Amino acid sequence: LIEKGGENKLVAHESFRVFASMNPGGDFGKKELSPALRNRFTEIWVPSLDVEGDFAPVVSHKLKQHPEQDISEMMMAFVRWISDSMSMFSIRLTLRDVTSWISFLQVCIERVPTLDPYSAFIHGAQLILVDSLSEQQSLVRARIEGKLQELVSTSGLLFRFDAPVQ
Repeated sequence: LIEKGGENKLVAHESFRVFASMNPGGDFGKKELSPALRNRFTEIWVPSLDVEGDFAPVVSHKLKQHPEQDISEMMMAFVRWISDSMSMFSIRLTLRDVTSWISFLQVCIERVPTLDPYSAFIHGAQLILVDSLSEQQSLVRARIEGKLQELVSTSGLLFRFDAPVQ
């Protein structure tokens, strides 16, 4: 209203409320709020997502309609492994990453009959995680690909990372 140059006054409805959320300012590219703005809000700290308590129900629910139940177990094993083993390299999977991976799997299973679910599992993991790693992280990439291969091979299948998609 001030942009119009007038003296118009805006009065909020009595039940008007403002809700805001913010990631910690310590994240790359973010700054902390000024004390003046911060004092206008009630702060509620929300802990990070828990792999078992938050990820597992989403994975099992979203993959329950697929007969390949071991895919769900393999995905959770991989998420646990990333959480436990890769956090020192600042590599984490978010719930958004995992739901994107599940969506990719579902599309592959439904629309690409020549691609088996285990290959879709591997390609989905590469899509959300491995492809985002830089060349400097080649050792980390190799460890992640090794873990994925280990998980898939427990299902009796072998997967070559350099094999073309059919």
